[in-house]
Amino acid sequence: MQTQEVQAQMDTWRKGTSKFLDAKSSHIDWAKDEIPQRTLFDFESEDEEFMRNFGMVINPETLEDTGLQGTDRPPDDINAQNYVNMEVGLKRGSDGQLQKATVKRRIVDDEGRPVGTASSNPLLDTRQYEVEYEDKSTEALAANILAENLLAQVDEHGHRHRMMEEIMDHRKNDKAIPKEDGYVTLPSGTTRQRRTTAGWELYVVWRDGSSNWIPLKDMKESFPIEVADYVKSRGIEEEPAFAWWTPHVQRKRDHFINKVKSKYWERTHKYGIRVPKSIEEAIKIDRENGNTLWQDAIKLEMTNNRVAFEEFGGDTSKLVGYKRITAHMVFDVKLGENFRRKARYVADGHKTEAPAALTYSTVVARDSVRILLMVAALNGLDVQCADIQNAFLTAPNLGKCYMIAGPEFGEEQGKVFIVRRALYGLKSSSAAFRSHLSQALIDLGFYSSYADPDVYMRVAVKPDGEEYYEYLLVYVDDILCISMDAKDVMEQISYKFKFKKDKIETPENYLGAAIRKRSIDDSEMWTMSSYDYVKAAVKNVKDKVDKDPRWNLPKRAVTPMTTEYEPELDGSPELNEEDRTYFQELIGVLRWATELGRVDIFLEVSLLSQYQAAPRDGHMEQLLRIFAYLDQHPKLSCEFVSSKDGREGRPEVMVVGWWLTVW
Repeated sequence: MQTQEVQAQMDTWRKGTSKFLDAKSSHIDWAKDEIPQRTLFDFESEDEEFMRNFGMVINPETLEDTGLQGTDRPPDDINAQNYVNMEVGLKRGSDGQLQKATVKRRIVDDEGRPVGTASSNPLLDTRQYEVEYEDKSTEALAANILAENLLAQVDEHGHRHRMMEEIMDHRKNDKAIPKEDGYVTLPSGTTRQRRTTAGWELYVVWRDGSSNWIPLKDMKESFPIEVADYVKSRGIEEEPAFAWWTPHVQRKRDHFINKVKSKYWERTHKYGIRVPKSIEEAIKIDRENGNTLWQDAIKLEMTNNRVAFEEFGGDTSKLVGYKRITAHMVFDVKLGENFRRKARYVADGHKTEAPAALTYSTVVARDSVRILLMVAALNGLDVQCADIQNAFLTAPNLGKCYMIAGPEFGEEQGKVFIVRRALYGLKSSSAAFRSHLSQALIDLGFYSSYADPDVYMRVAVKPDGEEYYEYLLVYVDDILCISMDAKDVMEQISYKFKFKKDKIETPENYLGAAIRKRSIDDSEMWTMSSYDYVKAAVKNVKDKVDKDPRWNLPKRAVTPMTTEYEPELDGSPELNEEDRTYFQELIGVLRWATELGRVDIFLEVSLLSQYQAAPRDGHMEQLLRIFAYLDQHPKLSCEFVSSKDGREGRPEVMVVGWWLTVW
């Protein structure tokens, strides 16, 4: 009886709330045409960054990817070791001092169940872990808190920065150059100091309370003044490892204080996880951590690479014409895959001679991409793309080489293998894959374009009987298909090559540009935007300018260049060598932006490009003005449409965003 009363109360509550929350029970009377267009939300016109953030909240596919939808969560395994032994700096105490902490283990409740919920998105992962500080005290923290702190302490490559407290000690090994060998005699008879830091290490105490030995070459780059002071105080400035550079640092002390970076980017760790340099070190790290994460990564990589090798049971002296090669493992940590450990097996191609034939793979031209997106818009064609998995390993090796299996081969260590596939690292691998892929596409009926050899085409027929061309654009292992049924064409290719994650999808980015399919006025079109590239470029320039009081970005830049400015008449002082190099770098950045569709700065970039050999202060000011203009007008995009009013229905390119400029 009590249950029925509660049920009745709940029904009454639902009816009451739905009356106010149900959209159908409300009546909104407004005139859409009277609302200013700039205040309306439009899925088709919003910029890419907004749509990504918006999609992260309500997009079902995004929810599925992050493990928050239905039962598609990643397995919540108590033995999941991705965070174990991760090192991270955490703020403690009332003063918020940063202290080093190490993740020790996963936390479980009284019944042995793991606490928290796993997610493939680190910032949504609520699993609880026990962390231990340098003073041996412990604390329970969620994985997302660990990830948030870690991401705030690393650069874009995942390397952690550390603030130094002091240098405590030094040591050297047998690789260090003795004083008597501190000079070298050149063929001309002159002598000069040996420039090397080999064999020396400094014992450094960091502000988070930790300490360790750091190679001198790294300390020299990050803390040259502190190292020079330490060397002088210890009376070792005459050692060859210091004599060639510390006197210069002392003389130019003030200059170095303004220019040097005040933090050391730790190369031994990535996202707080120690990255091995060899297979032996990977095994050692796994033993210390009590897991097999690095060894599992090695096994997975070698399983994928095993197809490249053919066992040779005879005497290596019989391998006439074959060259013995070596290889090594490159290790990495993948942030986007919940700190997954990754290994890549790479041949030591730098130890081999380059073949006389072509050694590289040509790639599709950017002009071809724009032209064919126009063709797609003109003919109503679909566009799909895919990446070939382990691309080089699908192609035969063009050279003759063999190798002796190392510990990465497991039980096959010590065996002799002939390299039959285009192993990563070999100088001919790129050309071998390009030739192999080209032949496969020709077998499917495609042929290479005369104008661009990386554009493949074949005749096809539309459902209404009209003939047209299907196109494939190849950029090494990335394939872009333009066809009435592009997915079917890509599936034909998938019979010959396996795609990464078996994905065939509509492109979002290609050659650095964001590509979107939009619908405007009942017509579909493809757009190309350089928004992400421009945003990153402007940020880099701002960071640089903030550290140099001589330069600044104008707060207002309606046009890319001052209208009355004439660069050929500029009489300001010439830039010094450092600034001239930076000027040339910025020109390169802007030229790429024009390639991605920023035609509104094409003239100004072309004019300033003429002065790269001897740029002046005025040229640099105008160059920085272009970046200020891009910062204030970042959302320009190119639309590839078929003009309804155009002459004979010819296509045209519309540049969206010109209303932001004075042109």
